[in-house]
Amino acid sequence: MTVHQEIISASDYTNVYQGEYFNCYQIHVFSFNKVFSTYFNPELIAIEQLRQNVKSVVAAIAERSRQAEPALFEKNGKFLITYNNDILDPVELFEFLPEFVRYEPVYDYNDLFEYIGDIPIDVFMKNAMISIGAEELYGEIEGQVAKLVEHQNSDIAYNEETKAIDTSDPKFLIEVYKIEKDYKPVLVETLRSNNFERTLFLLEYRHIMEPDRRFSFKAIDIATKKVIEDHIEESIESIRFNKHLRKNPPTIDLGAMQRMELDNDDPDFLSWEEYTANDDEYEEGDDEYTPRH
Repeated sequence: MTVHQEIISASDYTNVYQGEYFNCYQIHVFSFNKVFSTYFNPELIAIEQLRQNVKSVVAAIAERSRQAEPALFEKNGKFLITYNNDILDPVELFEFLPEFVRYEPVYDYNDLFEYIGDIPIDVFMKNAMISIGAEELYGEIEGQVAKLVEHQNSDIAYNEETKAIDTSDPKFLIEVYKIEKDYKPVLVETLRSNNFERTLFLLEYRHIMEPDRRFSFKAIDIATKKVIEDHIEESIESIRFNKHLRKNPPTIDLGAMQRMELDNDDPDFLSWEEYTANDDEYEEGDDEYTPRH
């Protein structure tokens, strides 16, 4: 073996190394959700040469990554590249794109702790290092991991406090609606809350605020029975507007425009219907919809 490459996803992290490359020189590029690893036969490359190679990779990533500032950690011929000095940002998540040699932001999750769920962040990180055969690197990042542990514990305490006060001193009812087919809101759940904005930030309820999930809510004052906030019509309008936007994009990709200008019988020809095709299901009123001004 001269060089061996692997990609391991976070879902496969374990507390026992199961690979064959523990005694190799190693370069690992760490994302929040996976690690890109390269293993080198130590008999075929000098450590100083490898160190220079790693520094060149870090410089290339730094130049090409618009928002990330990569950092480098080293122990016993094993190198770890991360997207900042604190290893992971709890809020801003980045994924490494090897084909472009850069980090790009990921918006699929509200934060790191939503992604890892109930796993303690120190366990998550230690298992990540073990799984790639670089457990000794954990000692090099333990200080940064301690900050993440503190952040996670603070979030847990905040959530527990929120739940406790929601139970002991509820001031609002939160009616949760699912926007069903044809934009019909259907009541699916009622929550008791002391502070509805704080309650809706809890991990188990964040989906209510995500527009792609087609949920919305009303907040009702328990004492007066008055509706304090009602987001249903706003949510429906947002759903309809985004569907309209997908069908009527305000700009056209340059490559797609060039394909549209080809002759119809050209194999690369792209019609407007093909360009705007998507998986949106037709709902009553879609044909008549025009955005609000």
